[in-house]
Amino acid sequence: MKEAVYPEDHQEDSRNDRQVEVMITKNLMKGFFLSILIATLWGCITIPSRQYKSSMKFDTIQSQGSIDATARIQATHTLAPEVVTIWKNWMNTDQTIANWQKAIAELETEDMVKSGLFARIAGNEATDYDFLVKIDSMESKPSEHILKITMQTIDPRRNEVLTTYSGESGLGTSMTSFSSNLKESLKRILADMRSKFLADYNEGRLRATAVAKKASKTTIQYLKQASAAQKEGNQAAALSALRSAIRSNPGYPGSYRQASEFLLFLCDPDGSLRVAEESLKENPDDRGLRDVIGFAYNQKGDTAKAREYLGGAGLVGIFLEIKEGKVNVKSLYANGPAHKAGLQENDTIIEVAGTPVNNLTQTVSLIRQTEQSKTIDVKIQRGQETMVMPVTVGSLLDQKRETYPRVCIAQRLNREGIALVKEQQWAAALAKFEEAARTTPNLIPKADYNAALILEQTGRPKEALVHYLAALKGFLLLSDEEEVFAKIVSIVQRSNIPVPESADRKYRIGILRAQQKRYKEAVQEFESALSEAPWLVDAYYNLGLVYDFSGDYQNALRTLKTFMKLAPNAPNIGAVKTKMVELEDRMGLLEGSKAGPVQPQGTESVSQPGTVQQPQNTPAKKQRK
Repeated sequence: MKEAVYPEDHQEDSRNDRQVEVMITKNLMKGFFLSILIATLWGCITIPSRQYKSSMKFDTIQSQGSIDATARIQATHTLAPEVVTIWKNWMNTDQTIANWQKAIAELETEDMVKSGLFARIAGNEATDYDFLVKIDSMESKPSEHILKITMQTIDPRRNEVLTTYSGESGLGTSMTSFSSNLKESLKRILADMRSKFLADYNEGRLRATAVAKKASKTTIQYLKQASAAQKEGNQAAALSALRSAIRSNPGYPGSYRQASEFLLFLCDPDGSLRVAEESLKENPDDRGLRDVIGFAYNQKGDTAKAREYLGGAGLVGIFLEIKEGKVNVKSLYANGPAHKAGLQENDTIIEVAGTPVNNLTQTVSLIRQTEQSKTIDVKIQRGQETMVMPVTVGSLLDQKRETYPRVCIAQRLNREGIALVKEQQWAAALAKFEEAARTTPNLIPKADYNAALILEQTGRPKEALVHYLAALKGFLLLSDEEEVFAKIVSIVQRSNIPVPESADRKYRIGILRAQQKRYKEAVQEFESALSEAPWLVDAYYNLGLVYDFSGDYQNALRTLKTFMKLAPNAPNIGAVKTKMVELEDRMGLLEGSKAGPVQPQGTESVSQPGTVQQPQNTPAKKQRK
């Protein structure tokens, strides 16, 4: 049986229930007004971007390889309108929203920098860099929260988009897991884009986008070979390597600098000037080129011009480098002014003559503008100690540059020959030129060229051809090579000179090696054949194709251009023109080029040497200084 409930008890329970209800209502109202107050206060507080960055930091996934290029990174993060509405519904200020977007953009930039994809990162104010990488990310919420990232690689020289990569990830609907999902998505998508970029670069799709002023691996290899050969005393090999370095990347000024310095070693200031000035046209602010021109004028005895190009002549005898953002002493001349004053390796230079310094150009300029015998104060930091060193300035123009005495004698013979030409003493001049060429074989191409001019003009074309062939191997500039080449073809055309059997054999071996896909050996055979017989037309065609297969697009294009000059009416000239356009497009030389790879269709080769065509341009007949 149920227990009876008396009216009095029922009334008491009702009173208690009403009291509890009132208390709950009061608490709810307090909570409501408290939440409104908190929300109002929250809307008045701006959260700084550094706080967001601290909470959203994530570990960077390292790139699988590094690209020897300089990149500038630009990142932006935006919120779609529906996401902005959500933020504002939570009483966030516009500044708080802006700080969130700024924080995510900065984290994306830091992630790219830390990844190691690029060897160098340019600052926001930089004007010289290889790639502009733009990262644009957006949060949207059509249904669930979504992150979308787009990364564009832009050629800063032409302001052209080279590559575009996109990635997207859902971030879920739960706000409790939003932060971790966003971090993971940023890390994964950016790493995936870097992998795609690296693959495109390694496969050649972005080969031509790096600034031509940067050295390729092939160019560096040739320059190292030149330095090693010079050190070993094999000057002909050094000259040959420098010639190859210039042809491997005609836009890289470092090859011209080293070649110009080598010509000074060969007592040829005129040649040094021509080579350095050729590159200075495209690189007017290159300090190294201007320096070597200054040294060339000094070797010629023109100290006024030397000072002009050197930016003064002050010398303290130190080699500088930037280390951890500061000007550092890398090494010193033994017993030079700085060494005598007490400077040491690894000293950090803080001031020169009372002027604070923070880069190499500024430091060198302050020293060079100081007159000889004057004393300047160089403020340095060594460890924890700061000190001022008074340094007595010497003169760059007093520094004796190393030369090759044997070649200096041959250079003098060449100059004597030119003087005899002016007096129309042809036989005596020829004797001087031939003695100069014989004294130092393959080192003074202009002596061979001058001898060939006299022999050709006096009716001895076959003897002239020998000297032209020798000159062809030594001239560093492409313009000089083309001039000599035209003369060789002209003589062969007029005299009906056949291709030597040895050159023909090397050419055919080259075809065989190309068919066997042994491209490096094929290149060597074709080049060797052409060194003997530069008029072997079909060798240029096949060599161009092999260069293309090897990924050496610069030399492929150069060689096919030579083929076109020699055989403008060849049956396959249409295919050659198409191939040249493909190469130019792949190298980014055409307007609208995307620098993507085009696979060669096969090594089409011809077994018989072609017919030589007479070039249209006839160079002026003049002696070389």
